[in-house]
Amino acid sequence: MLPLRLLVLVCRIVPVFDQYALVKWIWKIGRAVEDGCTLISMIGQKEGLEAAQVLAGQILTETRSARVAVVIGIMESQNNPDFISIKGWIDRAEELDCDDGQLLLILKFVCSMHFPEYNNKQIVDEMIACKYLPMEYSRAALVEKADILCSEKRWEEAELIADHLLCVKEDSHARIFKWIVSLQRADHGQAEIHFAKSKGNIPEHYHSALVGQGYLYLGRDDEAMGWLYEAVKGGLRWPMQKESPVGRMLQSDKFAAYCAGRN
Repeated sequence: MLPLRLLVLVCRIVPVFDQYALVKWIWKIGRAVEDGCTLISMIGQKEGLEAAQVLAGQILTETRSARVAVVIGIMESQNNPDFISIKGWIDRAEELDCDDGQLLLILKFVCSMHFPEYNNKQIVDEMIACKYLPMEYSRAALVEKADILCSEKRWEEAELIADHLLCVKEDSHARIFKWIVSLQRADHGQAEIHFAKSKGNIPEHYHSALVGQGYLYLGRDDEAMGWLYEAVKGGLRWPMQKESPVGRMLQSDKFAAYCAGRN
């Protein structure tokens, strides 16, 4: 990290509007991982994904930090998902034996639905147990764990996770889990309360997909198809893994017939 006085001097020399040049200079002088990651993100915005990939490869080799692999891997997943390329960043970081290799759990989680060598349930448990992941990824692991538990009809355990999430802040996914468990208990009053709060600020078609998935977990396929129809109509793009209840339903003859009757 640059000393504060030197950083202030740099800010006086480099125009404030040219943040890219400033970060590039700071990385050149200090070679700190955080600055390298910031530069990768900025060059991706300025020059495109390919330029960011080239720079990430150089910085990863130099710093031997898995944080670099995570930054470029997440960037790839958001811009042009190529899971083979993302897996390549995992492999490169592991070959370098990065000290912060636990951060690779984030990318393994992203890839777990596409490569059999990454066991989704195991990775989720490792992410929950890891004390070094950013909060948003720990939360994502808890959401995934609760979803797995609901799919296995382990209602009480899923509810415990939902309650934990809600202790931190309001959470649409947690409300969906509470809604599912309340319906399973035939507690319709509580189900209505949680359902109303589940809408939050998530896109409507995604909310419809979550509701449809909940009904599938409860074995109420007819109601599930109605919500999934609305989700698809709204632009849903759902990963079609074989083990996904929603994926199986969306590819089924039963759902195709349902959609034909609605169109």
